[in-house]
Amino acid sequence: MSNTFTKPFPQKIKTGYGVCTAALGSIAAPTIASLKLVATAGADGGYLAKISAFPLATVAATGLVVYSLKGGVYQMIGSATMPASTEALATRTPETLIDNFSVENPKRLEAGEAIYVGIKVALAAGIQFDAEWEDR
Repeated sequence: MSNTFTKPFPQKIKTGYGVCTAALGSIAAPTIASLKLVATAGADGGYLAKISAFPLATVAATGLVVYSLKGGVYQMIGSATMPASTEALATRTPETLIDNFSVENPKRLEAGEAIYVGIKVALAAGIQFDAEWEDR
């Protein structure tokens, strides 16, 4: 009988992006159409290392949320508050980190687990989310 060695560690970093413009409606029962898919774990699962967000226009303070979709059920797994900022050509666009997980403390993902993001206050220009994850 032959043995096959499957590397138990991540192979390469993957990235995903999504722009949210519509508000969630409710945290407990979000409007699914307002959520954006930013990551999907592979067949062996994976690790979610980072999600950050950038406003694409002047923004009032708003809540950012991260949901996991497993078995048809959305569960909130992270959140942050994006501070108010004024977008201008001469200013830096602020980055807001969702700090519930990190490279040092990643969230384990089951096989096929999908990660969605959303915003609590609508913004016509949107808020861009960037995700980094690794498949196992």
